Amino acid sequence: MINKDLGKIVGKNISWLSSMKQKGGYAGPVSHYWKDCLAYIGPGTDWRYEGLMDSFLTLFEKTKDKKFLNLALEAGDFILLNQKPDGSFCNSAFEGNPSFHFSGTPHEAAVDIALLRLAAFLKKKKLNYKKYLLAAEKNLLEIQIKRFYDRSARTFLNYEKGRAENAPNKYVPNKIATACEAFLAYYGLTSKKEFLKIALDASETMLSLQDKGEFYGGIYQANDRGKIITLYTARCIPCLLKISEIAKSERHAAAALDACNFLEKMFSEGGFRFGYEKNSEGSFARHDYPKFLAGSGDIIRAVGLAKGYGNLAEKFMKPLLKSQDANGAFRTSYGMAHKLKEGSYSANPSWRDVLHVAGWNDKALRLLSELWADENLPSGDFQGKFELECPDGSYFEDNCKIAVEGPENYLFGKNKRFSNGAEEIKSTFYDFALGTRGPLHLAARGLFKLGGNLRGLG
Repeated sequence: MINKDLGKIVGKNISWLSSMKQKGGYAGPVSHYWKDCLAYIGPGTDWRYEGLMDSFLTLFEKTKDKKFLNLALEAGDFILLNQKPDGSFCNSAFEGNPSFHFSGTPHEAAVDIALLRLAAFLKKKKLNYKKYLLAAEKNLLEIQIKRFYDRSARTFLNYEKGRAENAPNKYVPNKIATACEAFLAYYGLTSKKEFLKIALDASETMLSLQDKGEFYGGIYQANDRGKIITLYTARCIPCLLKISEIAKSERHAAAALDACNFLEKMFSEGGFRFGYEKNSEGSFARHDYPKFLAGSGDIIRAVGLAKGYGNLAEKFMKPLLKSQDANGAFRTSYGMAHKLKEGSYSANPSWRDVLHVAGWNDKALRLLSELWADENLPSGDFQGKFELECPDGSYFEDNCKIAVEGPENYLFGKNKRFSNGAEEIKSTFYDFALGTRGPLHLAARGLFKLGGNLRGLG
């Protein structure tokens, strides 16, 4: 038995998620190992909906409680609200938000997966599904194919055509995997074989970038083969398994199993190690930190899909379950911003580790919703305030705000679009820039890109 209190754990997490909801969707700051999104804290239309949609529909199927179906429909409507006329989604870059000026990967494809999951569910129930299907279709055709699909290489680009053309990470397997999953879902609803072929062709990039040597089974982060990251190897596995099932491909099935074996080796006390990176001398160094916590839901789920859950997944879940705080939210990571000794999980984390993020928590929630077996889901009322002293600041959260006091001071109002005050001025400029395609729009692109990537922008 993985955890007898799993229903309570799920209920508490859903209660916390309700505190992160604004009129335009699920919102909040983002702590990330590459860069943070701490200035813009409004709704994001990114991979958070992939896990949330799966969770809500899974819970509805298990409980028959219509509140979960309503949450799924609300999530779908949030997505539609944030779809732009060209088919792209506003603020689809997660840690790079606000991103109204470009489409994010793998995020827009992940949003398509959410829409198609909802459409397939509603179609099966003989309910109105077409608006969700059409929204996903528009993004797949107008954005994924026209802007990201490289016809000569028969795979998906990391950046839109014409943007960062000389970047060393032109092809990124986990992002390709998410795009492929979206096209497979679309094929499942429409039976249009040309979209199956796109997914089959693009999946070859994943296979070509899987290591067969020292890091056997790990999948390189990009075509420059400079990194192997645990989470992103895991993100390839569901796609490989789906293709192996649809196309009866033993190669894809074997690749998924090899990737799973790599993940098992990356687990240690306190969670999954981050991965490997090539240094300036050309050799690889292992990075143990940051260790994934909320995001490990995707890693453990990948193991479960490939090999079954059982006792192995139960062991993997201990750090994840331990990271749920009293308010129901899961922490982002461990070891984000400061060096820690191996095995010292009890040491105080950075506040950036603790920071509760909707787009990481959805991954934990999806895993736990799939594992939870009882038909009666206990309520998980929001537990009020949560406080923790961290080496780099005091963290405080309740259902209205998140506050950090220390060397860096932040105030994240849960009903605001920007942190640290000046909400009216920032929102006015943001709204104006969003509808402008002249010099002011270009200026806004630079400002909000800066604001999304730098910490401490007030």
